[in-house]
Amino acid sequence: MFNSVVDASVQQMEAYAALMSNVAKTVDTSDHTDESRRRIMRKAKRGMAEGRL
Repeated sequence: MFNSVVDASVQQMEAYAALMSNVAKTVDTSDHTDESRRRIMRKAKRGMAEGRL
């Protein structure tokens, strides 16, 4: 049981790391980095307000 919990946690952390890596690549390669950041922040704020984050 313990090993399955650890394995699931590791998989979750790896998936989150991959997500963050892809987000960073998107922001880094954007010609409009400041606008991209503002758009991401608007979406995050909207998601928090709607209880999705």
